[in-house]
Amino acid sequence: IGNIAGLSWGLVHNQNHNKGYGSKLLKYRLNHIKNNYPVTEIHLDTSQYTYRFFEKFGFRVKHILKNGYGKNLDKYDMILK
Repeated sequence: IGNIAGLSWGLVHNQNHNKGYGSKLLKYRLNHIKNNYPVTEIHLDTSQYTYRFFEKFGFRVKHILKNGYGKNLDKYDMILK
């Protein structure tokens, strides 16, 4: 299968949403992984509120766990190959 990397806690304060900071941060992190580690997959988990952001970068939903983080907060497991 190869090596797997994971992302966690790449947060941007909500006052700074829709300004490109989150995209720049994610691109930096993805480039760092790709340039420094021989991985074939990158995994992350997020909620129903942010999974579409990651889809724009090629991540795909692998599994959804209803209430996975708590009441009315679903856990979306995502993967980038």
